[in-house]
Amino acid sequence: MKKILASVLMIALVSVAVASGTMAYFSDVETSTQNTFNAGTIDIAVDNQNPWTESYTVMYGESGDLKPCETGLLEFTVQNVGTNPAVLWKHIKVDGVSTGTVSEPEQAWEAANGENNAIDEVINYDMSVGGQVIFLDADGLSVDDIQCMWMPIGTLLPGESVTVVQSYHLRPDVENWAQGDEMVFTMDLYAEQRMGTGPQQLSHKLFLDNKTGEPDWYFVVDQTWGILEWSGGDGAATLLAQGLQASTGYSLITWNDATNTCAGIGAGTSDASGMLTLSGLTVPTLDGGKIWLVPTVDVVSDTTLNWANMGDYLWESNRVTNP
Repeated sequence: MKKILASVLMIALVSVAVASGTMAYFSDVETSTQNTFNAGTIDIAVDNQNPWTESYTVMYGESGDLKPCETGLLEFTVQNVGTNPAVLWKHIKVDGVSTGTVSEPEQAWEAANGENNAIDEVINYDMSVGGQVIFLDADGLSVDDIQCMWMPIGTLLPGESVTVVQSYHLRPDVENWAQGDEMVFTMDLYAEQRMGTGPQQLSHKLFLDNKTGEPDWYFVVDQTWGILEWSGGDGAATLLAQGLQASTGYSLITWNDATNTCAGIGAGTSDASGMLTLSGLTVPTLDGGKIWLVPTVDVVSDTTLNWANMGDYLWESNRVTNP
């Protein structure tokens, strides 16, 4: 009986000790202080200017204005001064064309033929990035053809720079109506973090380009490209493409990310030089959809492409939201 009472008393004392908090436990505490969160930066400078404020005059040589057959150069260097890779686009907008300096030969020509100030339509546009040609004079693209279209010009890692060279060639067949005429234009550069959706399309032109493939899908800066242009009303469109596989069937398609389905816009076969022209197309309204040009054999079904070949020929897939 005494043993039972002693045991009961011991249990009661342990209970009191626990309740009063006198019982200890082994433990350890670690503390991390001064933690921070830093957002990265996307920032570019042009010719060491940030912001870019320089204005340029396109000249033949160092001091001459342009006459038929002559070419003026415009060159600048883009630097990535941010902390992340910067994917770059370039955009030209013609702000206006005018008769400029009026000469007697111009007056005589326009008296017989009517006024004409469309000098942007007779200036061939060439461009190279880091020494790699994108447009050649032989491509026959005028400033009017490429204006108001965001053109990808590559990717810069932090601290890297690249030189962009543009040439403006006044075509040899320009007549006296162009004497003294003037074109004023604006250049924009857009930098974005990798895997972004790209700049908003401000007109009805889309530059199609091939990509590096997984994992970055950077633009390949070369002479493989397409230009899709459509009207703002009925969506009637044309496509000019070059640098394709020779004598190969291609399909221009839309791809809807929401439904993972594709639909055809048009199809054709490239010529022996790898050029393709498609006309009579209709671009549908896309909400966040994409437009791709792919070899027809790789369109397996309306839900499947031959994804294994994407890195070889996938073209620019900028989003088009308002054809």
